[in-house]
Amino acid sequence: QQICPGFGFSRKLSRNTGRKILLVVNARGGTTIRQWMKGAEDGFYDEAVRRTRQAMKHGNLKAVLWHQGCGDARTADTYMDSLAVFVADLRADLGLQVPFIAGELGRWRHHVEEFNLMLRSISEHIPDSDYISSEGCMPIVTARSGGKPDMRDPHFDRASQIIIGERYADKVMQMCY
Repeated sequence: QQICPGFGFSRKLSRNTGRKILLVVNARGGTTIRQWMKGAEDGFYDEAVRRTRQAMKHGNLKAVLWHQGCGDARTADTYMDSLAVFVADLRADLGLQVPFIAGELGRWRHHVEEFNLMLRSISEHIPDSDYISSEGCMPIVTARSGGKPDMRDPHFDRASQIIIGERYADKVMQMCY
């Protein structure tokens, strides 16, 4: 894999806008929304705000891209409430009402169907938000899967990481430009 959605996102957005793109990547695999909440013991929220403020000295924040949920896939009934609090806190602490765009989890893992369905309603719960689809994306190939896509692994393969990034770019173009 050795790639994240940031590659496809920044390449496409830069090509479409003619601008340089600065990404503030705060990815932490296997985390839950609870760990990202303001005041959580892990400090992910505080670090993300600190790093974003630092980056904002060099340009304008246009949007927040959010691809998290594997650790919460079975809590679709409570996730949106937590996400709404997270987004409100983040916008308040950054002093900006920027678009918030969430990405679906890999559809090959059937237990995430309810979670993805919940994400598709994000704009009904969080102002100036939307989602991107994971339709057609594939999981990584692992040694345990014998050289085939590993349907037990939640991570997208290289090609799908690029597709996801490009979908984020398309959504940012739609919401910000």
